[in-house]
Amino acid sequence: MIPFFVGYGVLMCVLSYRGRRRLSGLLAVVLGCLGLVTLGLVYLQLTRHHEDMRSAATVAGVLYYPYMLMLMLIAGWLFAMPRVSKRKGRCGGCGYDLEDLPPGIERCPECGRRFRGGYQHAGVMAEYQRRKWSQWPSASSSADQSPDASDDQHAERQSEDQSPPEPPQTVRIDRPD
Repeated sequence: MIPFFVGYGVLMCVLSYRGRRRLSGLLAVVLGCLGLVTLGLVYLQLTRHHEDMRSAATVAGVLYYPYMLMLMLIAGWLFAMPRVSKRKGRCGGCGYDLEDLPPGIERCPECGRRFRGGYQHAGVMAEYQRRKWSQWPSASSSADQSPDASDDQHAERQSEDQSPPEPPQTVRIDRPD
């Protein structure tokens, strides 16, 4: 009988945790609690009608009702836990937005967890674009290579700075404590 109650409790807690803050988790908690209350009512009916079971049922009741209350509280708490965001560009541990971090940072500033590298955040993209822009030929050499360009485009290229513009830099603003 003990493996049944332990298995029931584990199943109830696992289902309420996996479905936390969703309808499936709420159903797991509600149906699990209804099952526990139903077993408690069956227990009460058995002790009322069978006098020879009163001593054993008293011991079982002393153990069952606190167990039932504990399971209900734990399953409710597991259901109420916030869901951690597993979206792209978020920390897998705490859900912190990692997209605006500068390049070279390998740990989440919120929880300290290492990145897996399954995504490119904005700092990496800014570094990639900076390298890409630095490899472009200058405006004077591109004008020499394309004589078919119109005079207006050629004049605009000559008037601009010889080097291409830098991509915008990532700025991090810390919150005051």
